[in-house]
Amino acid sequence: MLWRSLLHKEYRLLATPAFFVALTASWLALGLYLASGLVEYQAIAPKLAGLENRRGATETLLGSAAQLLQWLMILCSIYFGARSLASERLWHTDVLLRGVRGGAWRLLLTKTVVLFAALALPALPFWLFVVWMARSSVWDGGLLQALALAQLFIAGYATLLAQTVSASQKQPLPASLLLALLWLMLWLLPVLTTTPPWLVEMLRWFSPFEHLALLYRGIASMQTLVFAAMHLLLFATLIPLFWNRNA
Repeated sequence: MLWRSLLHKEYRLLATPAFFVALTASWLALGLYLASGLVEYQAIAPKLAGLENRRGATETLLGSAAQLLQWLMILCSIYFGARSLASERLWHTDVLLRGVRGGAWRLLLTKTVVLFAALALPALPFWLFVVWMARSSVWDGGLLQALALAQLFIAGYATLLAQTVSASQKQPLPASLLLALLWLMLWLLPVLTTTPPWLVEMLRWFSPFEHLALLYRGIASMQTLVFAAMHLLLFATLIPLFWNRNA
């Protein structure tokens, strides 16, 4: 009963007019991008068909759209994700579950699950487009699976990073600003740092964008698996730590 109540509460908190406006805008932007890519693809489709280049068709139609989708997920996490736990403290609703056995971790888990589902929703037009185009195009199955993994990877990473930042702050606005700064650093530091070589390699490994780039090329490497497992443990430790510290 408590699980159902928590899930319903999180849905009601997230399902605001702002969320549906953002979701509709994301779907519209991604849909228009896919439509423009389809027009360009149709001009070179006969050549690709003659070469039987399934990978070329998949990369041409879906590669850039997958990168746009990652940024849509990140932008949604900056506003909606960073406010998740910070809003509980702002309105002092976090005190309602104090004293309830397992209340804190159930709250954290339901918020994480609902936020992950919300960040995955912008991908809906992408996969509807894949299904629709499958009638006339033959996709590269391996690359398509890698793109699916990339979307799960970025949605999961963005969810956990947002929850970590939100748990460390007491108000939504500072949480959103801090999260935006962290994303900017993760994106730019590996690009702008040139020396020493060991620091460049370390920053590249710790940036999720480097692992996404591998997945977009159809490469699911062991280093990405290690990165995901390490950060899952890290975030799973930091979120309850920050939340209980500020309780």
